[in-house]
Formats: sequence, structure tokens, C-alpha cells
Amino acid sequence: MNWYLIFVFKSLYENTFNMLCKLNQDIISDSACDMRSGIEEDLFIYNIGDIDTFVFENDNRHSDNNFIDTVVTGEPFYQLEASSAEYSEEIDEDSGKFIQRLSVMTNFSSELENILSNARNTKYFVCFRQDGDEDYLSIGYKTGATLSYTVELTDDSQIYTIIFSMESEYSAMRVKNDNFDLSNKYFTPIYKPLYDIHICETVSGDNNGYMIASYVPKVNSAGQPLDINNQLCSYSGLQQVAYKYEDVVSSGGYYIAGTYDDSASFDSYPVKIFDAVACPIGAIGTISVSPNEIFLNSTTTFQSVDITCDNQWQTVELPPIVNLSNQSGSGDASVIVMSTNVGGDVKIKFKNIVSYEQVALDVHINLIKTERNSYVFPNGQRAFVIPVTCEGGLGTYTLTANAPYLTMVIQDDNSIFCSPMHNTETSEQRWTLTLTHNSDPNEVKNISITILGSDSNPQWQLVRKYCETV
Repeated sequence: MNWYLIFVFKSLYENTFNMLCKLNQDIISDSACDMRSGIEEDLFIYNIGDIDTFVFENDNRHSDNNFIDTVVTGEPFYQLEASSAEYSEEIDEDSGKFIQRLSVMTNFSSELENILSNARNTKYFVCFRQDGDEDYLSIGYKTGATLSYTVELTDDSQIYTIIFSMESEYSAMRVKNDNFDLSNKYFTPIYKPLYDIHICETVSGDNNGYMIASYVPKVNSAGQPLDINNQLCSYSGLQQVAYKYEDVVSSGGYYIAGTYDDSASFDSYPVKIFDAVACPIGAIGTISVSPNEIFLNSTTTFQSVDITCDNQWQTVELPPIVNLSNQSGSGDASVIVMSTNVGGDVKIKFKNIVSYEQVALDVHINLIKTERNSYVFPNGQRAFVIPVTCEGGLGTYTLTANAPYLTMVIQDDNSIFCSPMHNTETSEQRWTLTLTHNSDPNEVKNISITILGSDSNPQWQLVRKYCETV
């Protein structure tokens, strides 16, 4: 169907036409607006209660700019297809407010059903676009437009007339079109320090009242997390980008773009600010851990570390691949760090809960994993793959073996591709493969491979006895 949109502007005073005409970019004269008909695309409708805030172009206030750059919401919008629509806006003589009305005709749909089911308990922010315009117009800013509807039943359809209306201090505002394609929207990045996640600066072991932000994450002007491509993390699934305070803190779940010291600032925001409440002046800030770096592997699965603290302490960051025998205490203590049999390089952070000073323990877990330690195959097998997982550090290993008649290649996924030659001399051959973690020489795994039978007698029954997959 052809779409049409008729803008009807009424005014009690001739000098109000210029203000009303800002709804259209083309102005014919001081007392008339360019009236274009047609709607280019569907209408987009939000429950006003689902919207957190509106961010205006160039981060201005609505009084300075009526162009909404970002509709900040974690909830989806409704997309409503209409066969026709009509919009009118006029100024009330007594209140000076804008009386706005958008009338839409549409067929029944699941989106319409959702909208109507909420009609009695919410209001709406509605966006619609004139034919030929790049961006949208909207009504419902701040308080939301009310909804009413009528239905006309025919033999083959249900035609709904939906009316959104409100009395507002603001004329219809423009909305940037990429708000309706957030998965592909690119934002201008902003970096703001997280002052609520901080480290207290100390002098001779005592707080001096200054705290330092541990992280400076990347966000858009609405404060939403951005990834490395300046897109919303909630849509891309990528980590939020951030800078971190030197090597004092771990990655914190961020994609770390770099580090900073206490003299740095981002977008005029310093990373160090004075806050004697968060970092009480004179509070003793001594806390340390010894050793400050440990290595765990398949044989060394736990290690004890000593915490020295003048006050009470607690664990403030514990990655899921490690466990602790005790996560809090008072004064000096020994805690046992235990591996969960998952490899990787992580930090455990402890905090002096009086001074807020923090200290980090680096934990390196280097593992080589295989499905089993021995494999049995019949002679005549052309090739087989030994699954191997190498975790922690470089995530690579070195393969050594004295294995005549056996060709071996480490593949990209760390598995070993083996190609044996036919066994014509004996009825059995055995090899031992030695795998050594490249980041930890103490992490070694030995794998035994046995080829049974000769060309004339491949020993299938014996292989089945070992429950191997042939």
C-alpha cells in the first residue's frame, strides 16, 4: 500500500510558524511549512518505562538541541507496520504547550498485540519518518504519549486505528535513525575512570587521602560499554575495552588496551582524586603477599602463600579457575591457593579493608591434558589423532619421541596427527611421546602408543578388548 503522512499545523499567532516549522527541514516561507506525504518505513514504539534516558546530539541538553542521538534502553522496541498515518501538532493558547496527535491505521499483528496488551499500564515513545527524510520524528519525550484505539472488523481482516496523543512542553523531536539498528551502530568512544573501584595512595604505609581508579573503561555518551570496534558489547558479545592502573590490577574481565600511572587523565578526568572518605587519611595501608607469584601444574596443584596485614583483610578478586582455603582474615595469615584443573594466567587480589590498599598475587597454571595416557591401535591403521589440550602461558608444547615408523605433526588445535607405517617386522611396536609445556618445564606428559599385529594378523580382537575406537 502507499503510505502517507500529513502534517497539520495550527497556530493562534502567526509568529509561532517558524518554531513549528523546525519539524521539517524545508521552509517555504515564514508562515508555511513544506508538507510532504508518505512514510518511508515502519514506526518504532518504546514503552516509556523501558527507556533509561535520552542522550542528545553533541551531548547537549534538550533545551539546546532537539535531536536525540541515543535512546538508552536495554529493552526491545516494537516495530509496527501501518497502512496510513496522520500527525498534527498545535499550541494550546492557555498553557503554551504542544498538543500532539499521531493516528495510525494498521492490521493486526503480534507486535500490535504486545502494544495493546500494555496500553492500560504504560505510555509510549513513538518514532516515525517522513518519506525522504534520513532521521525520524518522535512524540512522547520524557513522560510518554497515551494510546487509544478502535477496531473495524471485515470478513477477511481487522483494521485498527491507533491514536498516540499527549500534551508536551516540547515539539516533536528528531531521533537519529541508527537507534533502530543498534547491532550495527558505531559510537564515539569516551573513557571515564571508575572511581568506585580504586586503590588508596599511601605515603610511608599510611593513606594520604587520594584514591586511584583501577580501570578506565570505554563507553558511549550514554555510559554503555563499547567494544574494540566502538560498538555496543551487549550486541557484539565482545569484551568492553578499558585501560588499567599499571600492573597492580588484573584484566578485570576487560579487553585491556593499555596501562596508566597515577598522573594520567582521560577526557580531562584524572585517574587520581582526593577522597578522604574512601581513603581515610592516616589509615595504615600495609598489606603484602609472599610470594607474589606462584606456578601450578598437573603435579603441583596447590601452594601456600603468606599475607601480611596490619588490619583486617579480604579477597576482592578471585578468578574461577582457582580456590582459596580462606578468603578473609585479621592480621597475618597463610592461605592455600588451589587449582581447579583449568589453565591460565590470573591475579588474586587482597585488600586491607581499613586503608583500602590492595595487593595482587599472580597465579600461573600450566596444564597439558590428554584423554588417556596410552593408546592401542591395530597395524594397518593409516592415521589417527591424539587429542591434546595445552593451557596457560604460551599454550604450546614441545613434542619429543624416538618413534621409528611413526610420523607425527602438532596441529593448530594442539592435537597430534600420527601416521604409522605398516609393521612387517614384529607383531607389536610401542612408542612413548613426551610433551613438555613451553612455559613450564615441570609440566610434562608421557603418552604411550602401541601398534599391535602384523600385516597378515592385525589383531582386531585385542584392540576391541582395549575399547579403542577403530
